[in-house]
Amino acid sequence: RSLSCRRRPRRGATASAPLASIAAVDDLLAGGEVLSRPTDQGVTVRAIAARPLTASVEWGTAPGAYTRTSASVHAAAGDPFDIVLTGLAADSDYVYRLRVAPDGEPGAPQSGAEHTFHTQRRPGSAFTFVVQADPHLDENSNPDVYVQALTNALADRPDFLVDLGDTAMTDRCVISGPDSCSRERATGYEQVASRNALMRSYFARVAHSLPLFLVLGNHEGEAGWLENGSA
Repeated sequence: RSLSCRRRPRRGATASAPLASIAAVDDLLAGGEVLSRPTDQGVTVRAIAARPLTASVEWGTAPGAYTRTSASVHAAAGDPFDIVLTGLAADSDYVYRLRVAPDGEPGAPQSGAEHTFHTQRRPGSAFTFVVQADPHLDENSNPDVYVQALTNALADRPDFLVDLGDTAMTDRCVISGPDSCSRERATGYEQVASRNALMRSYFARVAHSLPLFLVLGNHEGEAGWLENGSA
């Protein structure tokens, strides 16, 4: 289900922060970095706090060389937070890393893994994007195959990722114990949130470096007639 239009040679791999530091950041996050709203001058980094924290982003144009730092943001436990990077150059490679510190605890912020992105290319330039649809994660899905498909997409270094929907599947999938899709329709916030958190955990494997665009599918629970017949 992954399609891509071929383009330039792949960008080189970048260095990573020390593993112990990355683990410390992961312990503070309920959801890892996901890029969104890419333009020729900026991009948004979104994550979810596992406990109260303060976060910022460092970025630059060369691996390990961070020349700019965002303003800090505060997030309560369970809350998503956005950090907007601005003043970027068009059609350029960037590296970035998240810096996170738990509120009320001493010590320097922890650094996350280094990730990459490319700002919007100039008009007329070639670019690559990946399209996926219907990940489902139901009884007809193989999570290992899906992970491999995402890994293949990331390895191709596209500019962004588009998901065409039937992703959360909340009109026919709820999480029940070890069953990720018990073939029921979600009837409350917690059921909807848990399925979206499950899918987000897969997107976070690649969307730290591939800005993500989501499209609602027909199984996303947006069908009003299932509730009161008014739609």
